[in-house]
Amino acid sequence: MYSEESQIIHVQPVQIGRTGHRGRPRKTVDRNWLTDVMLTRRKISLQALADAIGVHRNTLCNYMKLYSVYIYSVL
Repeated sequence: MYSEESQIIHVQPVQIGRTGHRGRPRKTVDRNWLTDVMLTRRKISLQALADAIGVHRNTLCNYMKLYSVYIYSVL
């Protein structure tokens, strides 16, 4: 029997790294996912994207700078 749910791939764009020390755990955004989602044809605002993955907008912008990911379009 064919099931559409078996064809769905769930992506976890944010990994939480626990160091064993006190404080907030470090969140790491996946580079390939961020590059793919920032295509201009998707038309997603940074705030909406940050809310969807559970990080602050500034954290998202910092990872964009770190990975050299810019808002661009593919023809």
